[in-house]
Amino acid sequence: MDDTKDAITYLEKLFEKDADGHGTDHALRVLGNAMRIAEREKCDLQVVKLAALLHDADDHKLFQTKNNENARKYLAEHGVDEEKTERIIEAINSVSFSKNGSNKPKTVEGRIVQDADRLDAMGAVGVARTFAYGGSRGRSLQESIAHFHEKLLLLYGLMNTETGRLLARERHEFLLTFLKEWERETTAVTPGKPCFIPAIDQDAAILALKKREKDLVKYQWIMEKFAAGDCGAEFRRKYCGFYRVRRDQAWQREYFGLMDRYAKRKGVAFGEILLRLWQKTGRLECSFASKMLATLDDSMPIWDGRVLSALSLKLTGKTPEEKLSNAVLLYERIVSWYGEFQKTEQAFEMVRRFDETFPGLSEISSVKKIDFFLWAGKG
Repeated sequence: MDDTKDAITYLEKLFEKDADGHGTDHALRVLGNAMRIAEREKCDLQVVKLAALLHDADDHKLFQTKNNENARKYLAEHGVDEEKTERIIEAINSVSFSKNGSNKPKTVEGRIVQDADRLDAMGAVGVARTFAYGGSRGRSLQESIAHFHEKLLLLYGLMNTETGRLLARERHEFLLTFLKEWERETTAVTPGKPCFIPAIDQDAAILALKKREKDLVKYQWIMEKFAAGDCGAEFRRKYCGFYRVRRDQAWQREYFGLMDRYAKRKGVAFGEILLRLWQKTGRLECSFASKMLATLDDSMPIWDGRVLSALSLKLTGKTPEEKLSNAVLLYERIVSWYGEFQKTEQAFEMVRRFDETFPGLSEISSVKKIDFFLWAGKG
């Protein structure tokens, strides 16, 4: 039988009113992604093909069906035997992000189709589909942007297959580029509403930093060792000392294990690190997630309570999932504030005085120099 032609005809009837990023076009893109991944995997191609084509046939956001009745109807009408039907249904049921989150499918076919579907939620197509779906549900642009942090930026770190990860990398980088441009265009300082300037006595801060110069040198040592890939026991000990890590050895193994893996990648997002730490340790580690990210990319700030307080921001949420999503949004606000503050005369003066006082530490990033001023000004 012609699986693709017949399935598309069937889907066109199901999705005839679709205008939210699902439908036959999406199914065909997922099929294309799945076939590319399947080339490198030992799998049942018919299961992959039919699961990819039918994966949204009973999507709970679109249909009120039970037990995959739309998909089962098509498979029964086209003579697919019971054993293969159940394998296809299992693969379909492993696809949904809202239902499965970070859970990995048990079958290779499920892993392939899950990756294929998630690829279509990334890159330029993912941006378009996000706004199409948001518009169909009456969501504002900012509400649609929140979806990037709740889901899209997490997908790269959740890919199951090597081919899926390779295909996802460029699409993930596109999402990051898009969000940076979005922030640039939407967070310009409004006339009459200047950027918040922290009340820091710079003279007092410099004196405090001089007293803690050993800590500044330790930070530079940590960053140099990380850049050189020398992240053994001494690196971990000094990192824990500098950032005051008071967690047990099991937690530290998970934390530094993640850091080692992320060191080999570009474009790791705060939300991905936060999600992984929560999954592995059961703790929502906003501060330590940001410190890991700032080690991977020293242009990124750490989660700073002083900035959150000054911007009247507070982490809220009744469930860990809600708090995680809100934490990602709050961190974006911190990033946005640093971007605006760095353009001010006060920030330029902080960086100038830091370099003048500690000429041997001039390679430290401007963001971290400002962070040190905030740190010194707390006391």
